[in-house]
Amino acid sequence: MNALEPHILKAILGAISGPDLIRLASTNTWSRDLVTGYMTENFSIEELLKPFIDPLHTTAFRKLQQELGVVISGSQAVQFFDRRRYEGSDLDLYAHSTVSQRLEDWLTTVGYTRAKVIKRAAVKGTQKVDRVEGLYDGPVFSVATFHQRLSDHTVQVISTQNTVMEVILAFPITCVMNVITHDEAISFYPIATFDRREALVNKMSFSHNRDAFFNKYQKRGWTITDTVDPTRRSDERSDFYCPPNSTRTRYVGDKHCWTITLPPLAYSNKTVDYKFVNSWRLTFRNGPMTNFTILRHKKLTHSYVVALDMELLAKIDELLRETSWVHLTFPEILIIDVVS
Repeated sequence: MNALEPHILKAILGAISGPDLIRLASTNTWSRDLVTGYMTENFSIEELLKPFIDPLHTTAFRKLQQELGVVISGSQAVQFFDRRRYEGSDLDLYAHSTVSQRLEDWLTTVGYTRAKVIKRAAVKGTQKVDRVEGLYDGPVFSVATFHQRLSDHTVQVISTQNTVMEVILAFPITCVMNVITHDEAISFYPIATFDRREALVNKMSFSHNRDAFFNKYQKRGWTITDTVDPTRRSDERSDFYCPPNSTRTRYVGDKHCWTITLPPLAYSNKTVDYKFVNSWRLTFRNGPMTNFTILRHKKLTHSYVVALDMELLAKIDELLRETSWVHLTFPEILIIDVVS
């Protein structure tokens, strides 16, 4: 195989699913080096952003991601992992409402104009939101749409009320649960999404237009399902592991995720760390559902999603009561940023 021309090797590797690439890389040193070289070239954040952000501004954008905790999700994150391009898809940027204005202001400096803003509105003590595709009741504060002056590209800034991860884990189907931060791309359900081309319905979703969401990804080649075979639910290797009378606590960036490290930034500043802090469980009691609660505390700078895991919640509560800072090791290394 090592005698093949580079373009033939690229074509062969391009036909292999992402999870299979990782399996191939684990077989021997030569395969690891081959896959590493291929992934460096073909899982490129610069190429993903090029239609939306001039390469001269890519580094500045990634630095802003680092500083503000902005993540890319939606179709562009799926495309990044899938090595496919969907014509006409927007760039969706997720940021907390306290920093989203800075992101929006930056977009106007690189050629974008604000076309539309949809915000939540308080009505008689309850919350409602304009019914547009992709907008969620609970977690979303606003959606701002930007158009580029010299092209037809669109960027949407989704401003979240609590935490970005709450919105991601409330997507209507699991194949869209992928994020790109300033330094990593993380897929939450990689085997089901990119190996089996399967998307599990999430009954937790706040989306108003679920059918449009389902139709979009069916057309892109995913099978939409709301059931999982009991054998797979009992297999610890499965993305959808959830045996009877039990479940598994998942963490953003855990060993069940597919994590791709992006080129490092020569920049150091305070950032929001999503890995190993945010957690959830997949349950099937009333249909498949991501299960979590929101962790807020006066000692914490940010809010987090935390699995409804009684042991984990008790440990967090104990540490928050007894310390001025938090450094959890349960069961992974968890680092929660705390107000000094």
